[in-house]
Amino acid sequence: MAMSDEMPDELPLRRELVKNVLAAAELQRSGTFSSELRDALNALNEHPEQLAGRLQIASQLKQVTSPVGAGFLGVWLGAGVESGIDPNLTTIPVLEALLRWIATIQTEPEGSSENEARKLPRSVIPPGGIMAMARCPKTNSAGQFGAKQILH
Repeated sequence: MAMSDEMPDELPLRRELVKNVLAAAELQRSGTFSSELRDALNALNEHPEQLAGRLQIASQLKQVTSPVGAGFLGVWLGAGVESGIDPNLTTIPVLEALLRWIATIQTEPEGSSENEARKLPRSVIPPGGIMAMARCPKTNSAGQFGAKQILH
């Protein structure tokens, strides 16, 4: 079957799978993968156009409103390097999402006492998330990116 014959059937299915992954990530609240998110990711991973689906998810990662869901997707995207996926394809969107959530963390004002300390969110990135991103050969050095890329 020619590639052009497969595209009309495959594209709507891939869009639906991407939509399912993003919807499940939005609902993610706990520090463990929900069955919905795990099932959605597994379904996308089995699709012949899963790489294109990953890129679509990466491009929409900043819009995910659950910090845990965004973190899990960031780790999942970064872990793709273990399957031979070029980390450069998703590095910038993952870093942009990370920076978006880091900006929301409230810290203790300078000079305040422990009693005045604000509560910090439990976690913006799931356990091991930073380590997973650090393992990417092209992204483990912040010096690789220009300040303008990181700050925008």
